Amino acid sequence: MDDFADRRVLVTGGDGGVGAEVGAQFAARGAHVILAGIRPRQGAAVAARIGAAAEYVALDVADESQWVRVVADVLARHGRLDVVVNNAGYLRPGLSIEDTTLEEWRRHFAVNADGAFLGCKHGILAMKGRGSGAIVNVSSAVAVRLHPQAPAYGVSKASILATTRVAAQHCGQRRYGIRVNCVLPGPIDTEMMRSNVPGEAEFARLSQALVEKYGMPRIGVPADVANLVTFLASDAAAYVTGAAFTVDGGQSA
Repeated sequence: MDDFADRRVLVTGGDGGVGAEVGAQFAARGAHVILAGIRPRQGAAVAARIGAAAEYVALDVADESQWVRVVADVLARHGRLDVVVNNAGYLRPGLSIEDTTLEEWRRHFAVNADGAFLGCKHGILAMKGRGSGAIVNVSSAVAVRLHPQAPAYGVSKASILATTRVAAQHCGQRRYGIRVNCVLPGPIDTEMMRSNVPGEAEFARLSQALVEKYGMPRIGVPADVANLVTFLASDAAAYVTGAAFTVDGGQSA
């Protein structure tokens, strides 16, 4: 398919896991993908695997000055920005509300909440003059079914739901033609999920426990999330905005 031909797509957290798969799917459908992240070696490797349709740029999503620089550079070199995927996230696992320092709380909000806000803000500023565009925010199913061992992560990810709705209403009222939606992944086999346990054996036990509890034959993989992200950014979802969709194997049901 080439339904994203000639479109420019910026994916934060594009240097691994879900972001890498999202970038690969957009590129396979004709887009030029700008993978943004804070790990240059991993990001460059992802871009190399995707090929000529991808590039890597450094971006700390919590730093507005870097957003200004990156978006201005994309517009200068490519002349347009059509899709922003706010996928970057931060999780330090195993911290209850009693164990979470204010510094850790703020770090989660800086990346997860501020990052999505800044991505929406600067995505809208870049796209509103074109009369079209799509923003997809990646939250988490934990934002809905909060977990006591990840309060900072869950609450910061929950804020993305509100940011999505506010941004969608803003764009709709001003007739910008920009749609804003949100994806809430459940357990996805990524580096972030694996950070919850100390080793491969523990991860296998965790995965099996989830399968037995919720009845799905497997846990999720990055492609499960990327499939939904690319749909929401596509013209097939032209009448979808301000919405949130779980991709968690039914765990939020």
